[in-house]
Amino acid sequence: MHKFTETINELFPQSGTRRNTAANSGCPLSRPSATLSLSCGEPNGFPANSQTHRGASPSAAFNGHEFLVVWSQSTRSPGYDDDIFGSRISLDGVVLDTSAIVISRAINAQIRPSVASAGSDFLVIWADTRNTVTTNGNTFGGEIYGARVDSDGRVLDSDGFLISTSAFGAIPSLAFNGRDFSAVWGSFSAVDGPITPIRAARIDRTGTLLLTDLSVNASGAHPAIATGPGNTFLVVSEGLRNGATRLIGNLVSVADALVLQSLSLGEGAATLSWRAESGTTYRVQFKSDLSNTNWSDLDPIVKATNSAGGILDSTIGRDSQRFYRVFHRLSISRGVGQSQPRASFGVPY
Repeated sequence: MHKFTETINELFPQSGTRRNTAANSGCPLSRPSATLSLSCGEPNGFPANSQTHRGASPSAAFNGHEFLVVWSQSTRSPGYDDDIFGSRISLDGVVLDTSAIVISRAINAQIRPSVASAGSDFLVIWADTRNTVTTNGNTFGGEIYGARVDSDGRVLDSDGFLISTSAFGAIPSLAFNGRDFSAVWGSFSAVDGPITPIRAARIDRTGTLLLTDLSVNASGAHPAIATGPGNTFLVVSEGLRNGATRLIGNLVSVADALVLQSLSLGEGAATLSWRAESGTTYRVQFKSDLSNTNWSDLDPIVKATNSAGGILDSTIGRDSQRFYRVFHRLSISRGVGQSQPRASFGVPY
Protein backbone atom coordinates (compact mmCIF):
# COMPACT_ATOMS: atom_id res chain seq x y z
CA MET A 1 0.00 0.00 0.00
CA HIS A 2 1.29 3.45 -0.89
CA LYS A 3 0.82 5.90 1.96
CA PHE A 4 1.31 9.63 1.87
CA THR A 5 0.45 12.70 3.91
CA GLU A 6 -0.43 16.12 2.58
CA THR A 7 -0.98 19.34 4.48
CA ILE A 8 -3.90 21.52 3.40
CA ASN A 9 -3.88 25.22 4.29
CA GLU A 10 -6.56 27.80 3.69
CA LEU A 11 -9.03 25.52 1.90
CA PHE A 12 -11.54 28.28 2.46
CA PRO A 13 -10.43 31.95 2.61
CA GLN A 14 -10.29 33.24 6.16
CA SER A 15 -12.90 35.82 7.10
CA GLY A 16 -12.12 37.75 10.22
CA THR A 17 -15.48 39.45 10.68
CA ARG A 18 -19.07 38.76 9.78
CA ARG A 19 -20.43 41.08 7.11
CA ASN A 20 -24.02 41.79 6.23
CA THR A 21 -25.00 40.33 2.87
CA ALA A 22 -27.88 40.82 0.49
CA ALA A 23 -30.88 38.54 0.24
CA ASN A 24 -29.94 34.89 -0.36
CA SER A 25 -26.29 35.86 -0.80
CA GLY A 26 -24.91 33.45 1.81
CA CYS A 27 -21.85 34.11 3.95
CA PRO A 28 -18.10 33.58 3.48
CA LEU A 29 -16.74 30.36 4.92
CA SER A 30 -13.44 29.81 6.69
CA ARG A 31 -11.54 26.69 7.64
CA PRO A 32 -8.39 26.21 9.75
CA SER A 33 -5.36 24.28 8.59
CA ALA A 34 -5.70 20.49 8.51
CA THR A 35 -3.60 17.41 7.87
CA LEU A 36 -4.95 14.75 5.53
CA SER A 37 -3.65 11.17 5.62
CA LEU A 38 -4.52 8.92 2.68
CA SER A 39 -3.75 5.34 1.70
CA CYS A 40 -3.59 4.39 -1.95
CA GLY A 41 -3.16 0.88 -3.35
CA GLU A 42 -2.13 2.24 -6.76
CA PRO A 43 0.16 5.29 -6.44
CA ASN A 44 -0.23 6.00 -10.17
CA GLY A 45 -3.93 5.11 -10.27
CA PHE A 46 -5.75 2.53 -12.38
CA PRO A 47 -7.96 2.93 -15.47
CA ALA A 48 -11.48 3.73 -14.22
CA ASN A 49 -13.14 2.98 -17.56
CA SER A 50 -12.61 0.72 -20.54
CA GLN A 51 -12.87 3.43 -23.17
CA THR A 52 -9.92 4.40 -25.33
CA HIS A 53 -11.30 7.90 -25.87
CA ARG A 54 -10.68 10.76 -23.52
CA GLY A 55 -12.85 11.12 -20.43
CA ALA A 56 -13.67 14.48 -18.86
CA SER A 57 -15.46 15.85 -15.79
CA PRO A 58 -15.70 12.59 -13.80
CA SER A 59 -18.00 12.06 -10.83
CA ALA A 60 -18.42 8.98 -8.62
CA ALA A 61 -20.85 7.54 -6.06
CA PHE A 62 -21.14 4.35 -3.97
CA ASN A 63 -24.35 2.37 -3.45
CA GLY A 64 -23.13 0.08 -0.69
CA HIS A 65 -21.86 -2.62 -3.08
CA GLU A 66 -20.01 -0.98 -5.95
CA PHE A 67 -19.06 2.42 -7.30
CA LEU A 68 -20.49 4.13 -10.36
CA VAL A 69 -18.12 6.47 -12.18
CA VAL A 70 -19.60 8.80 -14.80
CA TRP A 71 -17.91 11.14 -17.26
CA SER A 72 -18.39 12.99 -20.53
CA GLN A 73 -16.50 12.33 -23.73
CA SER A 74 -16.79 12.71 -27.49
CA THR A 75 -16.75 9.46 -29.47
CA ARG A 76 -18.56 10.36 -32.70
CA SER A 77 -16.61 13.45 -33.69
CA PRO A 78 -14.03 15.76 -32.18
CA GLY A 79 -15.17 18.98 -30.60
CA TYR A 80 -18.53 19.95 -29.24
CA ASP A 81 -20.35 16.61 -29.19
CA ASP A 82 -19.70 15.03 -25.81
CA ASP A 83 -21.99 12.34 -24.39
CA ILE A 84 -22.46 10.85 -20.91
CA PHE A 85 -21.01 7.43 -20.05
CA GLY A 86 -20.51 5.37 -16.92
CA SER A 87 -18.75 2.32 -15.51
CA ARG A 88 -19.25 0.36 -12.32
CA ILE A 89 -16.16 -0.39 -10.26
CA SER A 90 -15.89 -3.08 -7.60
CA LEU A 91 -14.43 -2.60 -4.14
CA ASP A 92 -11.28 -4.29 -5.49
CA GLY A 93 -10.88 -1.64 -8.19
CA VAL A 94 -12.10 -3.88 -11.04
CA VAL A 95 -14.04 -2.20 -13.86
CA LEU A 96 -17.22 -4.28 -14.12
CA ASP A 97 -18.45 -2.95 -17.46
CA THR A 98 -16.14 -3.95 -20.32
CA SER A 99 -18.10 -1.58 -22.54
CA ALA A 100 -19.01 1.73 -20.99
CA ILE A 101 -22.63 2.28 -19.96
CA VAL A 102 -24.17 4.72 -22.43
CA ILE A 103 -26.25 7.07 -20.29
CA SER A 104 -27.03 9.71 -22.91
CA ARG A 105 -26.03 10.20 -26.54
CA ALA A 106 -28.47 12.97 -27.43
CA ILE A 107 -27.55 15.50 -30.11
CA ASN A 108 -25.08 18.27 -29.33
CA ALA A 109 -23.16 18.12 -26.06
CA GLN A 110 -23.93 16.48 -22.73
CA ILE A 111 -21.26 17.52 -20.22
CA ARG A 112 -20.27 17.92 -16.56
CA PRO A 113 -22.14 14.96 -15.01
CA SER A 114 -22.75 14.49 -11.30
CA VAL A 115 -23.91 11.23 -9.68
CA ALA A 116 -25.40 10.21 -6.33
CA SER A 117 -26.79 6.94 -4.99
CA ALA A 118 -30.16 6.24 -3.37
CA GLY A 119 -28.78 3.11 -1.72
CA SER A 120 -29.12 0.72 -4.67
CA ASP A 121 -29.74 2.67 -7.84
CA PHE A 122 -28.01 5.86 -8.93
CA LEU A 123 -29.14 9.18 -10.35
CA VAL A 124 -26.91 10.95 -12.86
CA ILE A 125 -27.50 14.58 -13.86
CA TRP A 126 -25.64 16.68 -16.42
CA ALA A 127 -25.61 19.94 -18.39
CA ASP A 128 -27.27 19.43 -21.77
CA THR A 129 -27.29 21.47 -25.00
CA ARG A 130 -29.57 19.33 -27.20
CA ASN A 131 -32.03 22.21 -27.55
CA THR A 132 -29.69 25.18 -27.85
CA VAL A 133 -30.07 27.61 -30.72
CA THR A 134 -27.24 29.62 -32.27
CA THR A 135 -28.16 32.99 -33.82
CA ASN A 136 -25.60 35.43 -35.24
CA GLY A 137 -22.82 33.57 -33.50
CA ASN A 138 -24.57 33.66 -30.09
CA THR A 139 -25.76 30.44 -28.45
CA PHE A 140 -28.97 30.44 -26.42
CA GLY A 141 -30.45 27.73 -24.23
CA GLY A 142 -28.99 25.09 -21.94
CA GLU A 143 -30.72 22.58 -19.73
CA ILE A 144 -30.21 20.08 -16.92
CA TYR A 145 -31.12 16.46 -17.67
CA GLY A 146 -31.01 13.37 -15.49
CA ALA A 147 -31.22 9.58 -15.78
CA ARG A 148 -31.33 6.71 -13.32
CA VAL A 149 -28.89 3.79 -13.51
CA ASP A 150 -29.69 0.62 -11.58
CA SER A 151 -27.22 -1.57 -9.70
CA ASP A 152 -26.85 -3.85 -12.75
CA GLY A 153 -25.72 -0.94 -14.91
CA ARG A 154 -29.01 -0.56 -16.80
CA VAL A 155 -30.09 2.95 -17.75
CA LEU A 156 -33.72 3.37 -16.68
CA ASP A 157 -34.37 6.67 -18.47
CA SER A 158 -33.23 6.51 -22.07
CA ASP A 159 -31.44 9.77 -23.00
CA GLY A 160 -32.63 11.27 -19.73
CA PHE A 161 -35.49 13.39 -18.43
CA LEU A 162 -35.67 17.19 -18.27
CA ILE A 163 -34.93 18.85 -14.93
CA SER A 164 -34.48 22.53 -15.87
CA THR A 165 -34.43 24.80 -18.90
CA SER A 166 -32.61 27.58 -17.00
CA ALA A 167 -29.12 26.17 -17.13
CA PHE A 168 -26.92 27.81 -19.75
CA GLY A 169 -23.28 27.08 -18.92
CA ALA A 170 -24.33 25.12 -15.84
CA ILE A 171 -22.12 22.93 -13.67
CA PRO A 172 -24.50 20.76 -11.62
CA SER A 173 -23.97 18.98 -8.32
CA LEU A 174 -26.15 16.32 -6.68
CA ALA A 175 -26.81 14.80 -3.24
CA PHE A 176 -29.25 12.30 -1.69
CA ASN A 177 -30.67 12.70 1.83
CA GLY A 178 -32.19 9.25 2.30
CA ARG A 179 -35.51 10.24 0.75
CA ASP A 180 -34.98 12.48 -2.29
CA PHE A 181 -32.21 13.89 -4.46
CA SER A 182 -31.37 17.59 -4.43
CA ALA A 183 -29.55 19.11 -7.40
CA VAL A 184 -27.93 22.55 -7.60
CA TRP A 185 -26.35 24.49 -10.43
CA GLY A 186 -25.33 28.02 -11.40
CA SER A 187 -26.14 29.37 -14.84
CA PHE A 188 -26.47 32.40 -17.06
CA SER A 189 -29.81 33.36 -18.57
CA ALA A 190 -31.22 36.04 -20.82
CA VAL A 191 -33.21 37.38 -17.86
CA ASP A 192 -30.36 37.47 -15.35
CA GLY A 193 -27.71 38.78 -17.74
CA PRO A 194 -24.17 38.49 -16.31
CA ILE A 195 -25.49 37.40 -12.89
CA THR A 196 -25.33 33.64 -12.25
CA PRO A 197 -27.91 32.68 -9.64
CA ILE A 198 -27.66 29.31 -7.90
CA ARG A 199 -30.77 27.25 -8.59
CA ALA A 200 -31.95 23.93 -7.20
CA ALA A 201 -34.30 21.05 -7.98
CA ARG A 202 -35.73 18.18 -5.98
CA ILE A 203 -36.14 14.73 -7.55
CA ASP A 204 -37.48 11.59 -5.91
CA ARG A 205 -35.82 8.19 -6.23
CA THR A 206 -38.24 7.16 -9.05
CA GLY A 207 -37.00 10.01 -11.23
CA THR A 208 -40.06 12.20 -10.65
CA LEU A 209 -39.25 15.92 -10.68
CA LEU A 210 -40.88 17.41 -7.58
CA LEU A 211 -39.67 21.00 -7.79
CA THR A 212 -37.23 22.87 -10.00
CA ASP A 213 -35.62 26.26 -10.62
CA LEU A 214 -35.68 27.12 -6.94
CA SER A 215 -33.60 30.12 -5.86
CA VAL A 216 -30.82 29.27 -3.40
CA ASN A 217 -28.44 32.19 -3.91
CA ALA A 218 -28.83 35.38 -5.90
CA SER A 219 -25.33 35.20 -7.35
CA GLY A 220 -22.72 32.44 -7.39
CA ALA A 221 -20.93 29.85 -9.50
CA HIS A 222 -19.69 26.25 -9.43
CA PRO A 223 -21.90 25.07 -6.55
CA ALA A 224 -21.43 21.87 -4.56
CA ILE A 225 -24.02 20.26 -2.30
CA ALA A 226 -23.73 17.86 0.63
CA THR A 227 -26.27 16.16 2.89
CA GLY A 228 -26.31 17.11 6.55
CA PRO A 229 -28.25 15.79 9.54
CA GLY A 230 -32.00 15.56 9.31
CA ASN A 231 -33.35 17.51 6.36
CA THR A 232 -30.41 19.88 5.98
CA PHE A 233 -28.17 20.41 2.96
CA LEU A 234 -25.08 22.58 2.67
CA VAL A 235 -24.65 24.38 -0.67
CA VAL A 236 -21.24 25.97 -1.25
CA SER A 237 -20.44 28.14 -4.26
CA GLU A 238 -17.99 30.73 -5.50
CA GLY A 239 -19.20 34.30 -5.15
CA LEU A 240 -17.95 37.86 -5.48
CA ARG A 241 -18.37 39.52 -2.09
CA ASN A 242 -16.80 42.78 -0.93
CA GLY A 243 -14.65 43.01 -4.06
CA ALA A 244 -13.12 39.53 -3.74
CA THR A 245 -13.97 35.99 -4.82
CA ARG A 246 -14.97 33.93 -1.79
CA LEU A 247 -16.58 30.62 -1.00
CA ILE A 248 -20.20 31.24 0.01
CA GLY A 249 -22.29 28.81 2.04
CA ASN A 250 -26.05 28.40 2.27
CA LEU A 251 -27.66 25.98 4.70
CA VAL A 252 -30.84 24.71 3.04
CA SER A 253 -33.54 23.09 5.14
CA VAL A 254 -35.88 20.58 3.50
CA ALA A 255 -39.27 20.76 5.17
CA ASP A 256 -41.34 17.74 6.13
CA ALA A 257 -44.27 16.78 3.93
CA LEU A 258 -47.37 18.94 4.01
CA VAL A 259 -50.91 17.68 4.35
CA LEU A 260 -53.52 19.45 2.18
CA GLN A 261 -56.69 19.27 4.24
CA SER A 262 -59.38 20.84 2.05
CA LEU A 263 -60.11 22.42 -1.33
CA SER A 264 -63.46 24.15 -1.69
CA LEU A 265 -64.85 25.76 -4.85
CA GLY A 266 -66.94 28.90 -5.09
CA GLU A 267 -68.02 31.27 -7.85
CA GLY A 268 -64.83 31.63 -9.89
CA ALA A 269 -62.63 30.99 -6.86
CA ALA A 270 -61.08 28.20 -4.81
CA THR A 271 -60.05 28.09 -1.15
CA LEU A 272 -57.20 25.82 -0.05
CA SER A 273 -56.22 24.91 3.51
CA TRP A 274 -53.46 22.73 4.90
CA ARG A 275 -51.95 21.68 8.20
CA ALA A 276 -49.29 24.26 9.03
CA GLU A 277 -46.70 25.18 11.60
CA SER A 278 -47.18 28.58 13.21
CA GLY A 279 -44.58 31.09 12.00
CA THR A 280 -43.67 29.04 8.91
CA THR A 281 -43.95 30.57 5.45
CA TYR A 282 -45.59 28.72 2.56
CA ARG A 283 -45.79 29.11 -1.20
CA VAL A 284 -48.74 27.92 -3.32
CA GLN A 285 -48.39 27.28 -7.06
CA PHE A 286 -50.87 26.21 -9.72
CA LYS A 287 -51.27 25.20 -13.35
CA SER A 288 -54.24 24.30 -15.53
CA ASP A 289 -52.59 21.51 -17.54
CA LEU A 290 -50.50 18.73 -15.99
CA SER A 291 -48.56 18.30 -19.24
CA ASN A 292 -47.22 21.83 -18.81
CA THR A 293 -43.86 21.74 -17.02
CA ASN A 294 -44.21 25.28 -15.65
CA TRP A 295 -46.02 26.24 -12.45
CA SER A 296 -47.33 29.72 -11.63
CA ASP A 297 -47.03 31.36 -8.22
CA LEU A 298 -50.25 32.15 -6.40
CA ASP A 299 -49.70 35.33 -4.41
CA PRO A 300 -49.32 36.21 -1.66
CA ILE A 301 -46.79 34.04 0.16
CA VAL A 302 -48.60 32.71 3.25
CA LYS A 303 -47.16 32.98 6.76
CA ALA A 304 -49.08 30.71 9.13
CA THR A 305 -50.17 32.21 12.44
CA ASN A 306 -51.54 28.94 13.86
CA SER A 307 -51.80 25.26 12.96
CA ALA A 308 -53.78 25.95 9.78
CA GLY A 309 -52.62 27.63 6.58
CA GLY A 310 -54.90 28.80 3.80
CA ILE A 311 -55.23 30.91 0.67
CA LEU A 312 -57.99 32.10 -1.65
CA ASP A 313 -57.45 31.71 -5.39
CA SER A 314 -59.64 34.25 -7.17
CA THR A 315 -57.70 34.02 -10.46
CA ILE A 316 -59.37 30.90 -11.85
CA GLY A 317 -61.34 32.82 -14.48
CA ARG A 318 -62.45 30.50 -17.27
CA ASP A 319 -60.13 27.61 -16.41
CA SER A 320 -62.05 24.33 -16.51
CA GLN A 321 -59.52 22.74 -14.14
CA ARG A 322 -56.62 23.78 -11.98
CA PHE A 323 -53.94 21.83 -10.11
CA TYR A 324 -52.22 23.09 -6.96
CA ARG A 325 -49.13 22.33 -4.93
CA VAL A 326 -48.15 23.74 -1.55
CA PHE A 327 -44.69 23.69 -0.04
CA HIS A 328 -42.61 25.24 2.66
CA ARG A 329 -40.60 28.29 1.83
CA LEU A 330 -36.91 27.65 1.22
CA SER A 331 -35.14 28.06 4.53
CA ILE A 332 -31.67 29.56 4.01
CA SER A 333 -29.46 30.08 7.04
CA ARG A 334 -26.57 32.50 7.39
CA GLY A 335 -28.10 35.13 5.13
CA VAL A 336 -29.37 38.59 5.96
CA GLY A 337 -32.44 40.43 4.72
CA GLN A 338 -34.14 37.59 2.89
CA SER A 339 -37.14 38.76 0.88
CA GLN A 340 -39.79 37.06 -1.21
CA PRO A 341 -38.04 33.77 -2.06
CA ARG A 342 -39.81 32.24 -5.03
CA ALA A 343 -39.77 28.62 -4.05
CA SER A 344 -38.64 25.93 -1.70
CA PHE A 345 -37.89 22.30 -1.13
CA GLY A 346 -41.19 20.64 -0.23
CA VAL A 347 -43.44 17.84 -1.32
CA PRO A 348 -46.14 19.04 -3.76
CA TYR A 349 -49.78 18.02 -3.29
